[in-house]
Amino acid sequence: MKRCPQCNRIETNDTLGFCRIDGTHLVFDSLTSDSTATQTLGSQSPNRELATQPSQRGPSIAVLPFADMSADASNEYFCDGLAEELLNALGKIENLKVAARTSAFSFKGKDVKVSDIGEALNVQTVLEGSVRKSGNRLRITIQLIDAADGYHLWSDRYDREMSDIFDLQDEITLAVVDALKVKLLGEQKAAVLKRGTDNTEAYEFYLKGLYHFNQWTGEGWRKSIECFEKAIEIEPQYAPAYAGIANSYHFISHVGLHAPHEMAPRWKAAALRALEIDPDLAEAHWALADLNYFYEWDWAEAEREYKKAIQLNPDDAYPHQSYGLFLTTTKRFDEALAEVGRALELDPLSPHVNFIAGATCLFADRLDEALGFVRRMRDLQSGVHLGHWLAGDVFSAQGNHKAAVEAFEKAIALGSTQNTLSHLGCVYGLAGRREDALGVLKQLLEMREGEYATAFNIARVYAGFGEADKAFEWLSKAVDERNGELVFLNGFIQAGAKESWGKDFHTDPRYKDILARMGLIERETAQRTAAITET
Repeated sequence: MKRCPQCNRIETNDTLGFCRIDGTHLVFDSLTSDSTATQTLGSQSPNRELATQPSQRGPSIAVLPFADMSADASNEYFCDGLAEELLNALGKIENLKVAARTSAFSFKGKDVKVSDIGEALNVQTVLEGSVRKSGNRLRITIQLIDAADGYHLWSDRYDREMSDIFDLQDEITLAVVDALKVKLLGEQKAAVLKRGTDNTEAYEFYLKGLYHFNQWTGEGWRKSIECFEKAIEIEPQYAPAYAGIANSYHFISHVGLHAPHEMAPRWKAAALRALEIDPDLAEAHWALADLNYFYEWDWAEAEREYKKAIQLNPDDAYPHQSYGLFLTTTKRFDEALAEVGRALELDPLSPHVNFIAGATCLFADRLDEALGFVRRMRDLQSGVHLGHWLAGDVFSAQGNHKAAVEAFEKAIALGSTQNTLSHLGCVYGLAGRREDALGVLKQLLEMREGEYATAFNIARVYAGFGEADKAFEWLSKAVDERNGELVFLNGFIQAGAKESWGKDFHTDPRYKDILARMGLIERETAQRTAAITET
């Protein structure tokens, strides 16, 4: 048995060299004590209903967020960023399965058994570490653990200057690869060790940008753009920072914080600039794919870019889930479910990925499976609004408007966006609560007069209480404005969800015209439908 002389933590594994808390050399100790109590995960095994592709064989790893042992609490961004950069580097290795960031980082600050983490993420090994940063001095402790038995496969401690950070990252990455007994060929090794900059100041701003981006809030995305731009001021050829800007503009636009026509040019310019510097940057291809999907409605180009992003980084869950949504828009549901299943396999504990999986089932008219994801999300994080939002959509598709209202009201109470408010206004109307629906409509119109509210969200509320003319008037504006959520319109009007926008909405000839303007059906089909309806 070993003990840390600094914090007195007891380690029962004698192969461990350094304390997992503060990096101090462990000493042998004959004293016995109960080990630190650990939190049990409970039933959190990944939902396998959509995992249509077989699990990868061979080595697999989860990189946990590094513990911050610095005196300055503001260094949290640096610890998270180092772990994420290591995760991204390992993710480029073809024969190594790497758990996605969201799922791996869900254990941050929790005292959970390594075996439970391995089971939850379906990985064989877990990498954990700690960082102590003081001025330009760094002390980093890394440990690779066998998830099945807790045996420490490798551990080391590094005392370096901040100026050595890039060489240190390479050293750690190669040491982990060696411990996993993974072979790297020359070309693949170059890709794994590839970096966007050699400037440590620019790199720190980039890590701050990643930290703010991963807060998944409007304010977080705005701050991330500021940090990425500062990185670029220092290092103009920093391709990952440009990709970060592109993806931040995407999400600011998608949640309705700003008009798409204001964000899209900046989104596109940043993505193209990233690819001009580095044509093989997967994050930039993903950003460009989303631009073609949600804004430009260039379906062929969107699919090419999604496939390119997945080819370059197959272990990134985001392109898989986005491509899955794209496939639902084009009604290729079997392919969509396969892509979302792959995202789930990579990122099983992510509420966002589970939400996308549930929405895919909804659009494919597999409502029972969609409700399964509602339960799954509530088990994962009951305080996150996405599970209640998905429940509202499924109940609405089933025609259970009372339950849908309750679900959307819970989602809004947890702090969701104008999109959820719009859904609530629609089901208020469908439930016969016209005055409540009008109240929501008033809020959205006031938002539009202030910062911004999408025409699509306003159209949905009008449709809910039967104002078809107004609904199609605002849908037409939504097409003009290129509102991103329009790509889901056809999904909401699938067989099981025909009443989600009101009775007979899907049979109105103007509905087909909207789809034709988006290039989802031929305009001649829409005109033919209109002529038949009129006669």
